Amino acid sequence: MTRTVEEFGLIPLYNAKDWAAGADSETVDMGKGESLDIVVTTGVLTVPGTWSLFSGVTAGAKTTALPFTYRLSGADYLGIGADLYGAEVAEADGILTVSATAHDLRMLVLHIDAADLPVDHRWVTMVVASGTAQFLAAVGILRQPRYAPPVSAVPLS
Repeated sequence: MTRTVEEFGLIPLYNAKDWAAGADSETVDMGKGESLDIVVTTGVLTVPGTWSLFSGVTAGAKTTALPFTYRLSGADYLGIGADLYGAEVAEADGILTVSATAHDLRMLVLHIDAADLPVDHRWVTMVVASGTAQFLAAVGILRQPRYAPPVSAVPLS
């Protein structure tokens, strides 16, 4: 039996805190996989904010805004339907505006395919814009990794 960490590349992008000052995520090397799902869990969100995806030819470069799709959980945490997701929504400009009424206490799964990146762009960075209280955490799930993620034989302490 394989485990998730042996089958997918798991990349911590944002730790759980208020990102009101804005921040770039860890940069993901899409040259190592076929697609990327970014799982974002939100806490309290106030005043509309924006999340964006960018690609570049080097780690951390934000050269081109990336169109992506996302699905939103059907209810707030612990609510009936919190584990169900709505229809896929396309963000053609690569910018998602989040609000307290629609995205507070929810989970969103953003998706991009490596094949959709501009030529020679293999690095992807998520950007949380500054200016709003945005409590969130995010992890990237790299699908079909071309290299098996390393598995430590010694537990991390």
